[in-house]
Amino acid sequence: MVSERLFLSTPDLNGLLLAMQIEALQMTECLVGKGWRLSFPAAKYPAIHYNLRGEGAMFVGEHAPIPLRPHVLVVTPPGQAYRIEVPAQGTASNSLRTVNAQPLHNDNAGLLNKYVAAANEYEVEMICGYFRASFGASIDIFTASAPPFSDAFDSSAQVAAQLRNVVDEIRNHTVGMEAMATAILKQVVITVLRRKLMSPDGKLSGLSALSDPMIARVIAEIVARPGGQHSIASLADIACLSRAAFNARFKKAVGHSPMSALREVRMERAAKQLIANVLSIEHIARGVGYANRSSFSRAFLEVYGMDPSSYRSQDLRSTS
Repeated sequence: MVSERLFLSTPDLNGLLLAMQIEALQMTECLVGKGWRLSFPAAKYPAIHYNLRGEGAMFVGEHAPIPLRPHVLVVTPPGQAYRIEVPAQGTASNSLRTVNAQPLHNDNAGLLNKYVAAANEYEVEMICGYFRASFGASIDIFTASAPPFSDAFDSSAQVAAQLRNVVDEIRNHTVGMEAMATAILKQVVITVLRRKLMSPDGKLSGLSALSDPMIARVIAEIVARPGGQHSIASLADIACLSRAAFNARFKKAVGHSPMSALREVRMERAAKQLIANVLSIEHIARGVGYANRSSFSRAFLEVYGMDPSSYRSQDLRSTS
């Protein structure tokens, strides 16, 4: 079997990680005592969990339990319920006392929750954070079909300190909180992905489109050169597939057609340039692959619900 490393070069991987968009949604402090269980319902977003102290186990969906020790990090995929259990000596799992966490809602973004499943002292202390990782608006990296995965860090790693900093940013809620929390959390996610890539098999199995090396090559091309004159035929050539096979495989991996995903990446790049207010709209249109302003404006309107000029004016008014 050909290794996935042969399909994605180091520059492509660097470009993907650089272009990856991270949105920090909600952080949670979890304290669980012996003889207790803390249970979370399925959410539409993945989450990172870092065990600061104590020992127990995490159960995700129908997967095998993940042992929890200090400095173990677990990534749970979207769409799968999970629970943290800390059994007491001589206590059966079905007799654990349970605290049920509240479902994650979109309007809870930027909030900090704390759940305590303990009578007095707690055994396990974890920091958990829901997030979204994507390229554009339509290419999510973590999907519901992905298995959970874990990694063990040592006490000298910066991950615990970084996650504490995210919690502190949200708790203090000062100016720039969202930008800072997102930037720090992106460092954590990249650290996790980099360690996964440097593992013996070097695979990103289970991570949405990135687990399919041929589709990942196409995504790397789209992210690196969104303004290129891409077509189904040219992208299929990059994937070394026929047009029909490529289109079907891309939809299966990403959930959207190749051209829809390309448009989303282009529009996100354009939106950032409109906010920067440095380039003309005509220049931005050409830079993201549109021959004229009118075709660009139609595409932008479909994605953002307003034309580029209105989008730029609205952002300028909100920052004045």
